[in-house]
Amino acid sequence: MRDYLLRSRRTPRVMLGGPVMPTVTEEWFSHKKLTPLNIVEININLEKGTNYEAKRFKAYLDTLLEEKNKNYILNLSKCGMLDSIFLGVIITFYKKIKEMNGNLKLVVDPNNTPVSLSKTTLGEIFDIYTQVEAALFSFKMNS
Repeated sequence: MRDYLLRSRRTPRVMLGGPVMPTVTEEWFSHKKLTPLNIVEININLEKGTNYEAKRFKAYLDTLLEEKNKNYILNLSKCGMLDSIFLGVIITFYKKIKEMNGNLKLVVDPNNTPVSLSKTTLGEIFDIYTQVEAALFSFKMNS
């Protein structure tokens, strides 16, 4: 059976009288604004970034771009595989940020680096770090 059929894709239900459960998008992606430097850290809480998740990720990034932030850190440390569609969404996001004179830095786990980043020349395009703190420090040094 294919992996994407085994993955849980159910929509959370709202229980009457109970708390509202987070949507799938909120479970897969999250962000926080690091206020002193006006940087947004985006966390991807997926083991694999595939075509199915890419559609929602693109919509998620578009809502973040509406806030007019220029500097982003994309934390891929939990993600061990990125397919070409998901990677294309990241590249499109990077181009939009560059048009606004912003910057995007990627954070990956050195023991779980996606093959699409390690075996290609994308390391020449993106600034890739192993820790969020190192990416933050690079923003401070460039300020």
